[in-house]
Amino acid sequence: MSKILTLITASSLLFITACSATPPPAPGKYAAVSQCLTDKGVIMYGAYWCPHCAAQKKRFGTDFQYIHYQECDDKGSGGDHALCVKNKITGYPTWIFPGQGRLSGEQEVRNLAKLANCVDDLPQADQNLLKKETFNINLQN
Repeated sequence: MSKILTLITASSLLFITACSATPPPAPGKYAAVSQCLTDKGVIMYGAYWCPHCAAQKKRFGTDFQYIHYQECDDKGSGGDHALCVKNKITGYPTWIFPGQGRLSGEQEVRNLAKLANCVDDLPQADQNLLKKETFNINLQN
């Protein structure tokens, strides 16, 4: 009888835990391009207290969860100031494109996609804007 009671209790706890867990946000319009940036090795360096970083994250919305982000303040979640110093991060946000260079400051999602060759993963409206715009961004070394 005690084994049955233990099994019922364990099953109930598992069910309650599963039902109360918050599901991850549903993918938004920038999910594919965010994943593409990460797949290409692009990293955003920032700090939890940086208003420009917050604005950059907001541009991606919930899809920022797919971006490879490195916190540079040791007080922030996953912060590694030494790594940021080693990578010569001097301002936030800084985007590093492997083998290409870096961009500092807030960027339009479509421009990041263009630099990483992720344009096909952009929503059609953003692709159309890229076709109309003059694209002139120079990466720094």
